[in-house]
Amino acid sequence: QARELGTAIRPPKQSLLKKHQLVADLAGGPSDAAAEAGSCLQHANFGHLDVEGDDVQQLQRSFALNAALRSYSPASSAGLAGCAVRSASGGLFAGHMIATRFGAGGVTPLQSAL
Repeated sequence: QARELGTAIRPPKQSLLKKHQLVADLAGGPSDAAAEAGSCLQHANFGHLDVEGDDVQQLQRSFALNAALRSYSPASSAGLAGCAVRSASGGLFAGHMIATRFGAGGVTPLQSAL
């Protein structure tokens, strides 16, 4: 339905979010959602990593390697991936993988770079 300009939109009640199947799946269920919510980028490799290289190709390789090191997967058996995208104007954009415990709702390196 259409809303008038300036109409305040209230956030949904917390009870509705707890009942939503996707939220419960991504958070691991209502029982342990509070224990693990918001900790995906709090791992040792997400700190500062130096970029090394003498030319654009070496810099791009370094961006991709650093992005792979910053990737996160709660399953230790999952491989980590990163990429570096070079724009037509010469800009470099790094992207790292973010996986979820159940495999749904993750972010690919290309998605995070874009």
